[in-house]
Amino acid sequence: MTAKIAALQFCPTLSVNKNFDTVDQLLHQAKAEDAAIAVLPEQFVLAGPAHHIQEDYNNGPIQQRLQQLALQYDLWII
Repeated sequence: MTAKIAALQFCPTLSVNKNFDTVDQLLHQAKAEDAAIAVLPEQFVLAGPAHHIQEDYNNGPIQQRLQQLALQYDLWII
């Protein structure tokens, strides 16, 4: 069995919400192209210092949003 992997690239902004809007669009495109796995850039959430963003393991709005998108598009997100 093979799985198609989508490497998502974009320039993050200083807005977490704008970045998630972009991720949503890219995941939609990846799923439309039959990807099973989507790989996000390391600092896709926020361009610049992110020291004010901290979440507990497996609990927080960013992690919940990623989980929601993974379920919505039926993709594994890395």
